[in-house]
Amino acid sequence: MRRFLGVLALSCFGVPLAGAQSPRVIDVRAARPQAANSFDALYAVYRKAAGRGDAEGAQAALREIRRLKIERNIPSLEPLTLAMVGQGLASLSQGDVAGAE
Repeated sequence: MRRFLGVLALSCFGVPLAGAQSPRVIDVRAARPQAANSFDALYAVYRKAAGRGDAEGAQAALREIRRLKIERNIPSLEPLTLAMVGQGLASLSQGDVAGAE
């Protein structure tokens, strides 16, 4: 019984001291760079490759997006799809029918 009361007393006194030792929280997520395999990053790679006329690089980026979509079991990539439709509509409005496809 004494042992139980001693452990209880130490644990009660230890709680306020533990809270006083760490007054601030360090956010490590803010210093971390964006993941290279995120869909946003891969879409940016696709846009850069398509912008400079590198069809092979653009296809590789789209293949990687497709592979990650299957690997992560994601049913749809609606924001990515809407961005590609918007890109096609912009090309079409400029008269670039081949670029709109």
